[in-house]
Amino acid sequence: MSEATKNIFFHRQKHKILTNIERIIHVGKQNNKNKTKKARKKTFFLFNNHQN
Repeated sequence: MSEATKNIFFHRQKHKILTNIERIIHVGKQNNKNKTKKARKKTFFLFNNHQN
């Protein structure tokens, strides 16, 4: 995989993950805040793993 292809791929992944976080936060506001925090932490953890 070339560097450019890799960058596009990671950018897409990052965008997907960010969209998921937004969705989780939005749903969490309607439900309760504890669930959101847990979900956000979990997603953030996955997001950090992508960085490495």
